[in-house]
Amino acid sequence: MRGAVSLPRRSNNLAFNLSFSQHTALLTAWPTPAGAAKHAAALAKLRTLQLIQDHVSLVEGAGGGTSTVALAPHFRAAVAAAAARGRPPAAEGGAAPGQVLAAASAATQACAALVHAQWSGLLLYLAGEADRPPPPPSGPAPTALEKAAATSTTPHLDGRALLATGRFIGPSGSATPGGLTLLLSTTGGQLWALLRARCDGLPESSLAALVSLLLQLAARGGRGDPIRAVPEAAMMAGADAIAAAARAAADAAALGLAWPFQGGGEIWLAPTILAEALRGKGDAANAAADAGTATTATPSTSSPDGFIVVETNFRLYAYTADPARLAALALFASVERCLPNLAVCRLTRASVLGALDRGVPAEAVIAFLRDHASPHVVHRSPVVPETVMDQIRLWGAGRSKLRVAPATLYDGFANDAEFQAALGAARHVGGLMWLQEGKPGAPGRLVADAGAHDAVRAAIKAARGG
Repeated sequence: MRGAVSLPRRSNNLAFNLSFSQHTALLTAWPTPAGAAKHAAALAKLRTLQLIQDHVSLVEGAGGGTSTVALAPHFRAAVAAAAARGRPPAAEGGAAPGQVLAAASAATQACAALVHAQWSGLLLYLAGEADRPPPPPSGPAPTALEKAAATSTTPHLDGRALLATGRFIGPSGSATPGGLTLLLSTTGGQLWALLRARCDGLPESSLAALVSLLLQLAARGGRGDPIRAVPEAAMMAGADAIAAAARAAADAAALGLAWPFQGGGEIWLAPTILAEALRGKGDAANAAADAGTATTATPSTSSPDGFIVVETNFRLYAYTADPARLAALALFASVERCLPNLAVCRLTRASVLGALDRGVPAEAVIAFLRDHASPHVVHRSPVVPETVMDQIRLWGAGRSKLRVAPATLYDGFANDAEFQAALGAARHVGGLMWLQEGKPGAPGRLVADAGAHDAVRAAIKAARGG
């Protein structure tokens, strides 16, 4: 069964046999005693992948044989079809017609600049450099998508609403610490963060349609193969499935992951260059930054995010004219010169602390410099000079050395009894912050926080007999 090559061999055999039989007694009789453990592991693999549906715990012995184990319907049909044909079934929609491929190529070339402007506009809105996010793409194909999705109960993906969920932009309209950290992420990290925010609260049917489309975009993004906006399976499933698929396609178009066009009487989606970022390896550096740890991973030389050269004298050379990238740099670096395709910046204590004071972790700044390193320095080890990384961390650690809080200094006690009364009251309420013990004939001094003032004052008054 060549269609399930991603499964282990025993899981492959189990799936093949279960596509023809669901009887538990037969299933439990397959393995020999010596192979029972491997059989159980293969079955567990199918359960983990949720390829087994409504599984009932197996009961061995004389009373067993009444429960059933069934493959998920769609998977069972695919396995049976592969066994009947000797090859796996064709992918959803199969190969696109020639005229559609030609239209997809033309659409991809025409939309490249528009997609870049749309994505850059979304990031500029997040950075506070734009008053509003860019609108969804306009034209006959997007309009048709909106009409097809009109019956969906899922709200339309709007850039302002997506960013203003509380994660990225707060009620005041300014970016939250999470939003600023998102701005410093790689393109893949930004996409997946926005998509996770979009998936929260989606009904199951809409979520399934969106995830299915994202998987297809990630698989075809590098090849540019077009995808049907509403797949054949959704058309056969009914109006709700059609609306969910159309809404997922409209969402992908709103984020610039796909460009809708018409061909052969249907609406198709041409994966854009942004769709290639969906195939990233999980953004290890960004995950480490969120966890507060460092990573030694280096970006790929072919990464479209690489444009920064960092020198040991804390100067940055950013080879870009993209306003969104310059806005991200301005979060933590002081921009000294802006040339047509080069920005000269410097890392200073004030500029870095400005970002840290807004909630950006020091490791997120370091990860940005590492993940966006220019291909000219990407093979350098480390990509970001150690002196620069250490200094950024020291600036961040220095913020926690000093704590400011309202307090009261108690001095000039008439005698040691007043001092001891005040000291006991401060300790009793847990408000003692500093203590200087006195000497014979010279009472000491102490500092207590503002919350302990009433108790200390009452104790001093009582010691004075008042």
